[in-house]
Amino acid sequence: MSTTAPQISDVPPHDPEAEAQALGCMLLNATVAKHIAKMLTPADFYVGKNQRTFEVFAAMLDTGETLDNCTAPKIAAERLQIEGLPDYLGHCQDSVPTPLNFEHYCNRILEKRAARELVRKTYEFSQAVKEGRARETLGLLEARNGWACGIDLAQHAAAVALDDPAVLTRTAFIKTGYNALDYALGGGLAAGECTTLFAPSTMGKSTFALNIAIHVAAAGTPCGFISLEMRAADCWRLALGVRANIPRSHLRHMTLTTGQGETLAIAKNEGKRWPLTILDRRAFRVVTIDSVDAVLREGAARLGWKAAFIDYLAKVGPHDEDELKRTPKLTKWIFDAAQITGLHIVALAQSAKSAYGRKDEKTGKRTVQLEDVKGVIEAVADFDNVVGLVRDDWNSDTPQDPADFSAVTLKARQGPCGTTALKFFKSTGRIEAIEPMQDRAALAPREA
Repeated sequence: MSTTAPQISDVPPHDPEAEAQALGCMLLNATVAKHIAKMLTPADFYVGKNQRTFEVFAAMLDTGETLDNCTAPKIAAERLQIEGLPDYLGHCQDSVPTPLNFEHYCNRILEKRAARELVRKTYEFSQAVKEGRARETLGLLEARNGWACGIDLAQHAAAVALDDPAVLTRTAFIKTGYNALDYALGGGLAAGECTTLFAPSTMGKSTFALNIAIHVAAAGTPCGFISLEMRAADCWRLALGVRANIPRSHLRHMTLTTGQGETLAIAKNEGKRWPLTILDRRAFRVVTIDSVDAVLREGAARLGWKAAFIDYLAKVGPHDEDELKRTPKLTKWIFDAAQITGLHIVALAQSAKSAYGRKDEKTGKRTVQLEDVKGVIEAVADFDNVVGLVRDDWNSDTPQDPADFSAVTLKARQGPCGTTALKFFKSTGRIEAIEPMQDRAALAPREA
């Protein structure tokens, strides 16, 4: 086996000026020295004396001494002199080191380190080809460093992936509280997926989403409800009204009967145990994709949220772009946020009212289709599930209470879709399934 040195270049890539300038910056400024010590390691330097000098500086910073721009250079110069290392202020012949440019010097050093690694790998592989070990070395290089795409393809081979327990482990679903809706979605709200609820204004999107959030929290699953329309106090009042079955007007004016007061007290005590976080616009200095994304990440990491509801998507912004640009940006963000945080994100979207005036000639009832989502395909493409809401008495002269209400699952990546028939009690905000909740086992696949 050959052990000769690389012949690609007599001198491996390095930048002696950048190395000297970075060390000079460390000598001049104690604060900059700490930043450089975090950005670089001794192995990033090519020149041996520079490596040792950096180690001296790093050791000096690790002692915990209080160093300033007067004491640090003096201590460093003494230690360098003891070890016979260069005076790096005098070593920078062309220019005095400028501490403000320390990041530039560090980046130049890192670029040369990366270039040396590439030269080394190229040489190793060329030697392996000559010695008939190309396939072996190729596997080692891939496993250790990956290819240019940054993905270790060997880890994603079918044989490896199919042995991953996650592939054939039963999916954990968050139940919505509506069995027919869970069935239409393929089992419920799955981690890392996203759902949009869409309907025209005043159809009942916010109320339906909050009903689901209450069911989720009452079952002991932590979740967050971000309301960008209603105040948090109004959301809590609605949640208590739904749970206690008390008309919203009674709660708003606090004109409760004795029985209602007792029922409300029970619901309030129960609600205190819910792992439910409700936020409104006042929780954000500015409502943007970044600020809402930060809340989603913190809720998942610190509070253990499993689901998050955003009411509603268009309120997040950006508001300085037209629909053709804004809608795809929002939906892509929701899709990415769900997969990265592991949350199931339910985002509400307001759709055009005109589509809901259609009549199905066969049934005589209103219909809803994917194209009714505001923004058409752009708003649908990145969502795992798309659910349209229809209330029979919506926008009519004869409002009903309760009213027939339907959640039409138009798209579900893992489910069969279908319509969930509900009753909307507008006085209380309570939304109930028409059919009694079926036993969970009834929806499981049956053996032949």
